[in-house]
Amino acid sequence: MMDKPNPTEKEPSRYPVLRGADENQALTLCPGYRFAVGDGRLKVFLEANPIGEDWVVRIGGGEKPHIGAVAIALPRPSLQNPNQTSSSTSVFTVPGHKEDELTKRAAAQLAAQLNKIVVVTAGLHCDNATPDEIAELEKEADTVVSLFLQNISQTLRPQPQR
Repeated sequence: MMDKPNPTEKEPSRYPVLRGADENQALTLCPGYRFAVGDGRLKVFLEANPIGEDWVVRIGGGEKPHIGAVAIALPRPSLQNPNQTSSSTSVFTVPGHKEDELTKRAAAQLAAQLNKIVVVTAGLHCDNATPDEIAELEKEADTVVSLFLQNISQTLRPQPQR
């Protein structure tokens, strides 16, 4: 069991400028956000990239990050309180993988709070993981989602008029 997560690693994404079919055509990939918590085989990261108004988020970690499940969430008015935003979420899980609840939870939370369509893919794997290690990986995944939301809400907050 780990003590506290390491301070977050907020690294700006570094994307190369690629050349298109026409030598004068430069293709620049969009910058994104990256957060990581935990250590060693229990390290979990989140990478988020905007696509127009929407977001694609990748959560990975452990010894073998992979695609275990994919979720898409669409914001909508809450059924209980139409003044609040909720979301509808669909999940596709690779047979034998268990990231379905993680991707659903993350996509639903992100879509509702960002009020944007969000796709989340997640894959966390450690060989011979104990139940405590699995719980730690899931906790760290929730932590990186929260860190991203804290950061992006500050970035998107309207600036006061002068």
